[in-house]
Amino acid sequence: MTNSSSPETTTMLYRAGLLTSALASFVFVGTAQAAVGGKAELGVLQTSGNSDSQSINASFALQHELGRWENQFTATLFTAEEDDEQNAERYASTFKTSFDFTEFNYIFANLSYEKDLFGGVRERTTQTLGYGRRLLKTDRHTMNLELGAGARQQESQKPESLRESDAIFRGAVFYTFELSETAKFEQKLLTESGEENTYTESVTGLKLTILGPTFAAITYTVKNNSDVPAEREETDTYLSVSLSYEFGDNE
Repeated sequence: MTNSSSPETTTMLYRAGLLTSALASFVFVGTAQAAVGGKAELGVLQTSGNSDSQSINASFALQHELGRWENQFTATLFTAEEDDEQNAERYASTFKTSFDFTEFNYIFANLSYEKDLFGGVRERTTQTLGYGRRLLKTDRHTMNLELGAGARQQESQKPESLRESDAIFRGAVFYTFELSETAKFEQKLLTESGEENTYTESVTGLKLTILGPTFAAITYTVKNNSDVPAEREETDTYLSVSLSYEFGDNE
């Protein structure tokens, strides 16, 4: 049975813990005057592409609003084994802060980190700044468009383990549709394009209220990297069925 507690994994988890602690401290500054909420989620994940497996996945999110400022932090992880051998391990976290300068326009800064020991890219960190526009804002529909630019550092899978840095362009669309009082449809489209690689991501989800702040969610994610090693697949897919609990101002 493969030992997943390697020194590399332990170091990475330690760094992720420090980042989480720092961001959580920042998010909760001034909570007496701010709106704070969050979500904890646990589910079953089916993957295909560079790994074909079923596993348990978990995620955690925090949201902090203070005046025109909004801060969001998310973290996800999953590991899987098949025939007593590990064949999937992925960690990701994102921190985003934005400032509304009008009702429909805002600026943002986004920091994201991802490590996938079996995916097309082993490790990726991005830092972007940009402009956001709320194209739709009604009782049932919302749609935000974001355009930005920044930098990316990434490492390919072993044995090459090449490290590359480049400038990137970022574009994203976020759409939600309140189907009913108990059902919500969500769609996210993201692309980060640079000289070394173009990364695209599509996340489609359906959220159903079970009781109070407890929800069931079905999410289908497609991730694509245009430049991967010859033995790797460009596209990975993830199908998740999960239960989530929302707290604070998300209730």
